[in-house]
Amino acid sequence: MRSVLVALLLALPLTAVADRVVTDKTAAHDCAKEPNISINTGEGTFTFTGPCEKIGINGGKNKVTIESVKRLTVNGSKNTIDVDAADKISVNGSDNTINYKRGVTEKTPKVGAIGANNKLNQIK
Repeated sequence: MRSVLVALLLALPLTAVADRVVTDKTAAHDCAKEPNISINTGEGTFTFTGPCEKIGINGGKNKVTIESVKRLTVNGSKNTIDVDAADKISVNGSDNTINYKRGVTEKTPKVGAIGANNKLNQIK
């Protein structure tokens, strides 16, 4: 029985580390310690420093400042987001303003918006 259990455990894929879920209204977060974040609240102010892998913004009316993120996904509405560097920005929500400067690994990030009335601005 023990050998069967060990074989099953070895056959299972390793699970990825879950995103840290933020529900506070204000947070300063160092992505060097936890690189995957989900914001599941609204009307908050958030600052992310260090190299983030992915940030998901699911709430609305947030003000977010990001130093560096490989993948930013915005599902909420009416957020204002300033990003120094990003590789991919996806906006599914509406009425968001995203200001970004450059890519992390490329010169400019890949940017896409499905939602309505979003403003994506590359700042030089």
